[in-house]
Amino acid sequence: MSSEFQRCIDSRKLTPFKATTNMIEKELKAAEYDSMRAKDSLQDDDPKWATIQGYYAMFHIARALIFKQGYREKSHRCLVIAIQELYVDKGKLPVEYLDSFRAVPFALLVLPVPLAIWKSYIPLW
Repeated sequence: MSSEFQRCIDSRKLTPFKATTNMIEKELKAAEYDSMRAKDSLQDDDPKWATIQGYYAMFHIARALIFKQGYREKSHRCLVIAIQELYVDKGKLPVEYLDSFRAVPFALLVLPVPLAIWKSYIPLW
């Protein structure tokens, strides 16, 4: 366990959490909606709003991922740290998708690809 991950747990910004399948599905639906709206905003020539919507699409996917691992975040920073610890460091998610989440304004043009691929990492049971 990395020291950053442990700090998130110690500060209670990352807590143990038993998510239901419904809760995970709700996050996935929110991600799908935000992704769709981001694409619409881009078509409407509103890149600033699309960036925000794109970020939240990735946020909901990341949240579903940590829910699946039995955690809940209370800070965006600890959400990123948890994804690094629980998925990227274990080879379950390519680092490029975490990098795009960290740098949303620069990832805007590739949003539809990472979102589709991120979703493939959440087999619902």
